[in-house]
Amino acid sequence: MNGEDIHRYIKTGESQYVEFKRAEHKFPKSALETICAFSNSNGGVLLLGIDEDKGEIAGVTDSKKIISEVFNHMNNTNEINRNVLSLEDVYVVDVEGKEVVVIEVDAVKFTNKPIYLKNNPAKTYIRQGEGDYLADEDILQMMYRDASRESADSKLLEDYTLEDLDDNTIREYRGLWKKIHPFHPFNNLETKEFLKKINVLKTNRKSNKECLTLAGLLVFGKHESIKEYLPHYNVEYIRKSIESLGSSYDDRLIYDGTWGEDNLYNFFFNTFNKIILTINDSSKISTDSLLRTSTSKMKIAIREALVNSIIHCDFLSPKGIQVIRYSDKIVFENGGGLRISIQDFFAGGCSEPRNYYIQEIFRLVNICEKAGTGIPKIMEAVKEYTLRFPDITQEIDYFRFILWDMSILEYLEVSNDTERKIVEYIIKNKWCLRLEIEKELDIAKSTAIKYLNKLIEKNILLTKRNGRHMLYMFNDQREGFEKYHIINHMYSLIEEFKRQ
Repeated sequence: MNGEDIHRYIKTGESQYVEFKRAEHKFPKSALETICAFSNSNGGVLLLGIDEDKGEIAGVTDSKKIISEVFNHMNNTNEINRNVLSLEDVYVVDVEGKEVVVIEVDAVKFTNKPIYLKNNPAKTYIRQGEGDYLADEDILQMMYRDASRESADSKLLEDYTLEDLDDNTIREYRGLWKKIHPFHPFNNLETKEFLKKINVLKTNRKSNKECLTLAGLLVFGKHESIKEYLPHYNVEYIRKSIESLGSSYDDRLIYDGTWGEDNLYNFFFNTFNKIILTINDSSKISTDSLLRTSTSKMKIAIREALVNSIIHCDFLSPKGIQVIRYSDKIVFENGGGLRISIQDFFAGGCSEPRNYYIQEIFRLVNICEKAGTGIPKIMEAVKEYTLRFPDITQEIDYFRFILWDMSILEYLEVSNDTERKIVEYIIKNKWCLRLEIEKELDIAKSTAIKYLNKLIEKNILLTKRNGRHMLYMFNDQREGFEKYHIINHMYSLIEEFKRQ
């Protein structure tokens, strides 16, 4: 970070990720609350030497003393239960002759939460908006659940048996299994033995009693049984034409007894089938192989986003799963925040789902693949259809993922179909030569030059000389396109992940 970055932070002001403290002469103890809050949330930057009221650079009088005080606090377990800073995280930046101490705080790994002060878990702070707030009991319990290495859905439910499962759902699952694995030995098993093999039914080694796993109840359970164990359980799909509070919906899927039990297996298929009916895509879906052979990257992206909501949801939290289909986007919301960083989330390879058992039950019938492959597949659709970059809202207790069903080209001042095709081709290929445009669009040299020059004048394209050749690139630094400059980096990460 340099002086320009600090001026930029001052201009935009404090936020969920940025905090100012005047701290002219010493490290303020209130800064510990901010460090604690950042580490329990999504990370952030704390700037010491900035007047938080005036938004002006005050500077610190003795940066070495303040940095020493920072680490004295960090290494005192009576002050904070875990040191979350390294020497590289705390440094000094000279801004207009004044020293500003920069403290970069990463979100700690979910297994290390909660971070709290004064040896008291009740003093666990989280970041909300521009402030630091004490975590309530629900959030604190969520952190403790996440800190466990055991899958949340592996819990054995002593008082729940096969009677709590829906026979029709089990029958459909086994039918799908048989289509996918026609010669598998599990096809010959009785229902109870089959369910044991897929971790729906397990024996408690202490009591020697057979009981359902939480995963089994959620995937195959009857509505009444699920609600008895999880009173807050709720899964819902809504289709709305207009995004506004109080607006009516065009379609809604919520438990009413007309579409079977509202377990996760039924919810997945009913919701997915409703969404794909709204997609302008002529490709066919193979229900037997559950989209594995589908050529539609958009439908695969929808499937992966829906599966992500299910396997990452904290079903013990008050929030459930809600999927809303608007005319230009699909919003997936689930209780429980991400357990990994947003960067790792997009890169793929390590997803850390809360519900490993559910993920495995789904994977066995090709509803999902191995962990960490879902988001790269979504990003392939973003690239293929030049979609607007997905939006994410990440909070402690819920996660929202928005998959846009509209091209970024709709934001650009393209005048005709030729300009649109040129921009689309360049976005997909990162850069190209004029000759490639001529060949791809089957147009003359003069036509290509005319349209390329128009797009450059509109600031949609940039050029770069490479020896004797001119390269044409999409201008992802345009105002309003702040997110798109990371797309190519994401594609590189995806390709690297595929090669591993």
